[in-house]
Amino acid sequence: MTPIKDYALIGNCETAALINPNGGIDWLCLPAFDAAPVFCRLLDDEKGGDFAIHPVEPFEVTRQYVDDSAIFETRFSTKTGVVRLTDFFVIARKKNARFYDFTSLHETSKLVRLVEWESGAPMEMEMKVRARPDYARKPA
Repeated sequence: MTPIKDYALIGNCETAALINPNGGIDWLCLPAFDAAPVFCRLLDDEKGGDFAIHPVEPFEVTRQYVDDSAIFETRFSTKTGVVRLTDFFVIARKKNARFYDFTSLHETSKLVRLVEWESGAPMEMEMKVRARPDYARKPA
């Protein structure tokens, strides 16, 4: 299992996700922090479920937050090229909300996982979504 210190955290004031060192989401509660998780691989490697996106061929990873934000980038480097995975949550305020008003959110809990080719040859990517609602007690 991945040590907790190796995870990256992204969130939007309503929920959060933990991203493992290979770009997979191992923990996510929807629609809020106190909801049961959809992905809980953090608790059970086999049954917990996750949301993985990565190249099919062998890769090396570099990771970083974008500036001082809750936007997280994972770069996959292979022998043939580089692909960037950018993860973040949408934060949308109501039209009449003030700048620092995080209590008038709407369209919350929208996770964005953006895959972009950066250099080299295009590469085949693999995406696996293994949702395990309610601590893997309910069928997905």
